[in-house]
Amino acid sequence: MFGQKFEPLHSTEAFIAALNEEEGIGATISELSENISLQRILVIDGHSIDRTVEVAKDHGAEIVFQDGKGKGDALAKAVENMGRNVEYVVVTDADFTYPASYVREMIDILEELPEVGMVCGNRFSKRAEENAFQGRFLFGNKILAFTHSILNGVDLQDPLTGLRVIRADILRNWVIKSKDLT
Repeated sequence: MFGQKFEPLHSTEAFIAALNEEEGIGATISELSENISLQRILVIDGHSIDRTVEVAKDHGAEIVFQDGKGKGDALAKAVENMGRNVEYVVVTDADFTYPASYVREMIDILEELPEVGMVCGNRFSKRAEENAFQGRFLFGNKILAFTHSILNGVDLQDPLTGLRVIRADILRNWVIKSKDLT
């Protein structure tokens, strides 16, 4: 049955925080929809002044507008609007930089390891382009990864990744502290 979607094994929603992402939002939504059956795609718009909202609606996403600024505020708004029966939430950037083809594998990890609450994408894996990261960005991310490892005891190679799959139960109880940061 090539080309046909399978029924979703789990109730999964996608959260996409967006601010002036007219160029990438459509492709991001399309690729997610092609790779995994989602209960819904929720775009949290930070009051874009381009066509981000129109493009997202044209691709079947639901739109909510965040109250403040920044990704933390957008995620808080998304959690407020999350469905009751959702098991997993995909959080991804709106600029079409993270391949949705890995999301199914990320959910499988959560299924196999119930003690794991979140699976993060890793731009520094062997699969990533060699010249994708350079200079200060690479150095800064490595420092954050090292610090995260020491403080939290978790070896996270890419703490600034824009692709995550999280158990919804964790988000339901999460108090986001980084609201209103840009």
